[in-house]
Amino acid sequence: AASLAFAPSSVLPSGPAVRRSVCGDLQMGKGKNPNISMRGELKKRADMERMRDQMFGDDSDGVPVFTVYVRSKKGQVWYPGGSLKGDDRSKSLVESWRDNTFMLKEQYKNSLDGGMAQSIFSDKQKFVTSLVKMYPQLKKSKDDLEFGYQVKVPGLQEQMEKEGRKDEMKITLLEESMTQSLFDRLNPFKSSD
Repeated sequence: AASLAFAPSSVLPSGPAVRRSVCGDLQMGKGKNPNISMRGELKKRADMERMRDQMFGDDSDGVPVFTVYVRSKKGQVWYPGGSLKGDDRSKSLVESWRDNTFMLKEQYKNSLDGGMAQSIFSDKQKFVTSLVKMYPQLKKSKDDLEFGYQVKVPGLQEQMEKEGRKDEMKITLLEESMTQSLFDRLNPFKSSD
């Protein structure tokens, strides 16, 4: 069962170089007693770093991390909403999508999209409530939000870029219809409620 990790809006994506500049060179350690006025700042920076890591997940074990994004249909600005840690099945799907450049890659990607859509839309109201607390600017459009995701696994982005598939790494827009199976979508006898 995947769980969402949330962080305040002040936590933004950053790479190691950006993280170093945000956190500076201040460190606490044996024999290094920072000025007493700096201790609060060090704690605040450490808390921000911990929240950022929670928000964007740790993919160092090779299991994919799916970063969820949200935006209003009017604003079109993506905000990070949290992350979902994958499992062995999602790891296999990501590897199959990455390693197949022909016909089957779409099937694997569609399976990933369906799983993410199910994760988001199965408890949408609770998720939206958390997002509106995190991003008050979305409150007016809380009934008109769009969701998307990106997958992060070590080496995935590099391989996709090398193969000319960089566009596949963009944020994937999720729709509620993605939660249905292929059979449900194609079934002419299914009534549309």
